[in-house]
Formats: sequence, structure tokens, C-alpha cells
Amino acid sequence: MLTGSMNLNRVCITLFALTVFIVSGCSTTGKTPVELQYQAAPDVVFVTIDGEKTKLSDYRGSSVVLINFWGLRCQACIEEMHFLERLHNEYNGTGLVILGVNTDGVDGTLLKKFLPQLPLKVSYPLIVDHDFSLVDAFEMVAAPLTITVAKDGTVRYHHEGYEPEIEPETIQIIEKLLAE
Repeated sequence: MLTGSMNLNRVCITLFALTVFIVSGCSTTGKTPVELQYQAAPDVVFVTIDGEKTKLSDYRGSSVVLINFWGLRCQACIEEMHFLERLHNEYNGTGLVILGVNTDGVDGTLLKKFLPQLPLKVSYPLIVDHDFSLVDAFEMVAAPLTITVAKDGTVRYHHEGYEPEIEPETIQIIEKLLAE
């Protein structure tokens, strides 16, 4: 009887440890961007809706890159795009680059057909990810997702979701990284 009780205790302890491990690894949609350990960003190729190619490493040393993953049917994504457009207009030419990665799995031609239906005009580069290689490279779980890459090519901040309350902190992060 004692052996059965000991096995049950081991099972309970194992399940508890596994639960703690899983819960601590879950991403959140917290109200503030999460500062990460300084990990090198994957050196991926971005293709704009016009077919122009650029690599993330092309910006290393000169630009802070804000990569925003968004979808056409994602209301929070569209709301955040208004903020990103304001950021682009205010910080364009200061070393901030905003790349909007569409996560709908469509090519540039199809994406261009849908853009006029958006409630805003986007002037920062829009990227297609028809094969989801960028989604995979940045381990995107949910949109919107914003990744901030410092001039040294390291991922510094990660934020899932969008709430207008994060805008001031996002601006502080950008200004801090631009000053580095």
C-alpha cells in the first residue's frame, strides 16, 4: 500500500512540476512590452508587396527595426497600424525602420487588392510572408506581434496584442534604442 501512495505522490509532483513549466513558458498579452535577453535576431529576408528584397542584417549598425506581424481580419492589428503609421511619420529618417509583415499567407498582388479596404493608408514597408517563413523564424503565436530589434541586431522587446496604453512605453523604448 505504501508503494502505491509513493507512486501517486511522484505522479502528483511530476504533474505539478510539468504544469509550472508549461504555464511559465506561455506567452502573454501583457500591457507592456517584454524586454528579452539580448538574442540575435534571425537574419531573414523580407519581401515587400512590390517584390523588393531586404535582409534584416542590412539594417544592423544603423537602424532600430520594429517588425509588426499583422493580419487583414485582425481588428487589433488594424488599430495598431494607425499607431505604427504615426511612428513612421514622426521617426522616419531618424534610424527607425518599421516593417509590417502580413500573416495572411497571400502574395503581394492579392495583398495590394485588399489594402484599399483598410481604414488607413500605410506608408511604411509592407512585407508578404506567403510561406510563413517569417512567422516561423520569429516564433509568432498570435497577431499582432511586435518585435523590436536594436541596432546591434539583437531582439530587445517582444509584445503580443495591442492596447493604446502601451504607446508611450513603446515610444520610450524606441527613443532609448535609437540613442544607443
